[in-house]
Order: sequence, then structure tokens, then C-alpha cells
Amino acid sequence: MATSDDQPIRRQAGSEATSKEDLVSWLTAQLDHDEQVARAATAGPWTAEGNGSIVGPAGPLPKLAGHVVCSVGAWDVGLPTTADATHIALHDPSRVLRQVAAYRCLLGLHRECGTGYGRCDDGGHAHGPAGCADRAELASIYSDRPGFDPSWTVE
Repeated sequence: MATSDDQPIRRQAGSEATSKEDLVSWLTAQLDHDEQVARAATAGPWTAEGNGSIVGPAGPLPKLAGHVVCSVGAWDVGLPTTADATHIALHDPSRVLRQVAAYRCLLGLHRECGTGYGRCDDGGHAHGPAGCADRAELASIYSDRPGFDPSWTVE
């Protein structure tokens, strides 16, 4: 359940992660959120300008080619830096959508792990609350979001 367009989807308050299903549900919600936000944003590709702004493509209106997508900070004190702008531009919505699709594919490849029939059930991966280390690694990308269970962490 989404709390707002700019907040990640989280588990209900007071719920605890007790199984791999919790991790899969939670991780799927994070991917759903990332996809929703990326689809709502200005389409890429984005590019970084030397002044710290991010510009997007023309889209349906050629006269808007190179329009500013993002320009935050105080240029008089050097923020955002060129490195900040480049980092933001590298994570444009098109890239995020490709990344979400790749993560969904990886999650699907490991959906049976921990059941005895999964690709990791040959003894090659650690099991635990996550069901397999690969799922836990995918979830760790979102460890800063509400609802992440530290028990999913692979040591």
C-alpha cells in the first residue's frame, strides 16, 4: 500500500518479517514503487550540464529540447556539484525502469529457492529468512527503506 507518490510502499506497522514470502512481498513493493515513480517522471535520457542542472530530451515538444529537469541547490556555493548532476542524470527514469525489470527477472529466477526445488537449493547458497542469498542481496539495495528486516542481511 502506497502512503504517497514519493514514499516507498511499506509493510503494515507492527508486522514482522518471518519468512522468505515477507521478503519477496516487501521487495516487490519496493520495485513497484520505483517503477511508479520512474513512469511519472520526465522521460530520459537525461544529461548533466556544467552548471549542475539536469536536462531532458525534447519529448513530444521539440521546442523543449534540453529543458531543465532538475536544478536544485545554490550555485553560488558550488552545489550541486558536477558530480552530483552526473549521478542524477545517470539514474534517469529509463534506466530505473530497466533496472527494475532486471531485478524482477532475478527475483523470479529465485522464487523457488528455499523450497528444495529452487536454483539455489543445491547447497551453494546460504538459506535463512530470505530463502537464498541472492534474494537477500537484492533486498539489501533497499535497506534504507522502512520495513527492511535486518535478518535478511547476508553475512
